[in-house]
Amino acid sequence: MLVHKRLGPVFHQETSVIILFDSISICFHRLSMDAMPSILLQYINERKKKNSQYSLRSLAKGIEISPSQLSSIINKKKKLSPKQAIKIIQKLNLTELESLELLSDIHPELKNALNRKMELRQLSGDEFSLISNWIHFAILSLSYLKDNKASCSWIANQLNVPEDDVEPAFRRLEKLGIVEIRGQKFYQTSKPLTTTADIPSEAIRSHHRQNMQKALVALDNLSVLEREFSSITLPIDFQDMQKAKDMINEFKKKLYKELKCDDPTDVYTLSLQFFPLTKPNKKKG
Repeated sequence: MLVHKRLGPVFHQETSVIILFDSISICFHRLSMDAMPSILLQYINERKKKNSQYSLRSLAKGIEISPSQLSSIINKKKKLSPKQAIKIIQKLNLTELESLELLSDIHPELKNALNRKMELRQLSGDEFSLISNWIHFAILSLSYLKDNKASCSWIANQLNVPEDDVEPAFRRLEKLGIVEIRGQKFYQTSKPLTTTADIPSEAIRSHHRQNMQKALVALDNLSVLEREFSSITLPIDFQDMQKAKDMINEFKKKLYKELKCDDPTDVYTLSLQFFPLTKPNKKKG
């Protein structure tokens, strides 16, 4: 059964790509075209981190030019026009965000554009209360699987939940403009989601309880190859609590950046718990 038709205007990925590459074209006209070899080398190095067999020849095949031509470009023996450079980047099949990440490392001038793309959508308390159940965020992650299907039965099968739990959750995500259906698949169309921080919320507490409960089930039912559970107990100064929060948040961002891939196979959740075993002592100085 297909999930019902989406609500709201259509967002075409092709449109965002055109807008993106128009802006890149302007940047290439303004900046030196000598950046292209660095962009291609960086792309190869990033892919090698995930696949040691990836090579210059692999990239040449992907962008449909000969290895010798690609070698000439990287060695700055062949000049490219902005139009040719854009065509090559388009053939890399990168998302808008990935393209900006790649280019911003070469051109600091693009950092502001990247930061705008990385802005988060902060959910209001009322919005988050509507989707605080864990299943909503699992559905969002499933949208990144290339073989995803806008089907309640497919989503239910992937998450091992009743089909009746899926459709109302999907409807809420659509109504909030967070996902939409394109053809037979569904996509997250909003910016990455976040909630308020350090503000008491029963919806957020409930969300954390659900993740902890699912973690207990995983602890008892999954092999050690499929999961990672560990803990550390340490003495700290309460004044360093904010520093600990900042480090944990930085770790989560780094983990996401390192593990994101072109063709994910599964959806995992990471839950970190850092709390006092002693009676809270919040005295300063």
